[in-house]
Amino acid sequence: MRTYAGKTAGQRSAERRALLIATGRRLFGTQGYASTSIRAILRESGLQDRYFAESFTGKEDLLGAVYTEIEETVFSRTVKDVDPSARPREQIRRMLENLVAVLSEDKVMARVKFFETAGVSPAIEQLRWRALRRYAEAMAGLLPLPHPSSPVDRSVLAQALVSGVNGMLTDRLIGVLEMDDRLLVEHAMLLVQGVEQQLATPSDGD
Repeated sequence: MRTYAGKTAGQRSAERRALLIATGRRLFGTQGYASTSIRAILRESGLQDRYFAESFTGKEDLLGAVYTEIEETVFSRTVKDVDPSARPREQIRRMLENLVAVLSEDKVMARVKFFETAGVSPAIEQLRWRALRRYAEAMAGLLPLPHPSSPVDRSVLAQALVSGVNGMLTDRLIGVLEMDDRLLVEHAMLLVQGVEQQLATPSDGD
């Protein structure tokens, strides 16, 4: 296998792809997806035109890769150091604390996650939906089972819970909600408690 500067062609291609993703993430998260051109990404990365086509079919394809990488980072940080032996509510609290912290630390990442991917295309919306489902599934597994007589769906409530937390995070990011991390988590835990109570409630017929 031929090498250049001690690296194979595949290694160099992977490095260029990683550089384009990092550049796209930075530009999408600062000046916005719509305001960022492929030319600007190439100029910022210092790469030639042909190297963009080597890894991506277009700007939307790059956005998908940026978003996927961001979601992997955020989700892994969210579930990091969660003690599986702790009570479910304590595990949920830890997940929420981690989620809020990572998105507070990196506003660029938060902007891409919540705003720059919204409404771009059906393909990007599918990525967003899968990410939402991933968090909802992790949350649902920690919620109590519904009362035997209850028609309530735990998975649906978990998805609504995650959407509610995302709503608070987006409101804070755009400045319409002034709340520190600790207080935001406390409000999110109130939603959790409400869901838990609803799951424990028997149907009206009982």
